[in-house]
Amino acid sequence: MQLPTASAATTAASATDQPRTRYVKVPVNGVFNEYDFSDEPQHDSIYEIHLDPQWPELATFSVTQNPAVHAYAIQSAQYSLREACKYQQPTGPVTRIVTEEEGVLRKAAGAWQIEQKAAIRFE
Repeated sequence: MQLPTASAATTAASATDQPRTRYVKVPVNGVFNEYDFSDEPQHDSIYEIHLDPQWPELATFSVTQNPAVHAYAIQSAQYSLREACKYQQPTGPVTRIVTEEEGVLRKAAGAWQIEQKAAIRFE
């Protein structure tokens, strides 16, 4: 039986120490639930949650850069954006959402509470 080399074990350990991104649709009552998180973006994943193992109780989030999701999010802004984002209501037609400042989440009882909304703008 061959034991893994020290470098292989180090690589495995450092991979878990890396920040990672999870994908989620919308918050409910100001909370993103972990059981709604996905490792891969889904067709309706509006938000990207950025987790950093160095700060297990905190995370940041932004609106996805996927333009296919933007149309849906803009169309349903009251449902999909209002709870998690600060923004000026667009006055004309828009097709894109830009995250100007990431939001902040704090973990409490297995859920991620929105502590600071993300600042977004429409283009």
